[in-house]
Amino acid sequence: MRRLLPLAVIALTATMLFVAPAAATPPQSVNISIAEVFHTNGPPNVTGDVTASGGIFGDSTTGSLQSVSFSPVGSPHTFPPPHVFEYTAVDQYTFSGGSFLITFQASCHLVAFDPATGQVSVACYGNWRVNGGTGDYALLRGNGTFTELQQFDNTGAGTGTVNEVGTMGTH
Repeated sequence: MRRLLPLAVIALTATMLFVAPAAATPPQSVNISIAEVFHTNGPPNVTGDVTASGGIFGDSTTGSLQSVSFSPVGSPHTFPPPHVFEYTAVDQYTFSGGSFLITFQASCHLVAFDPATGQVSVACYGNWRVNGGTGDYALLRGNGTFTELQQFDNTGAGTGTVNEVGTMGTH
């Protein structure tokens, strides 16, 4: 019996080392930039390349974006409008260590329109938040602000750039 007790203690200690949850990290500044592509034949309707740095991402981490949902929630009621439309959206960011969903709330306004080509440019700004994910991001929490510039042709296809700043940490 005396021989079994030390073996049980060693087995329990080893199990705790391998199963123990990751330590919490306090919220730290992050920067995320995205080169996005808008598709007319989705879903997904938006895909893109993500580059993230700071905090949980370290010096620089690259990954991908795929849209999950998009919902226009408002349009202007006065003229001239302060914005073209408002939306909420959810995107999935995937990196080598896992993935997470990020939720956006945005207000957009018209920047330019070329009637000869049908090219439309729209600028958006708003807030984002993250509440968990998978892998390295399972306990991720964060929020911040973003700006976005979108350019579409007359079919709805286009490209955009997004810049996000904020804080993220794990709990």
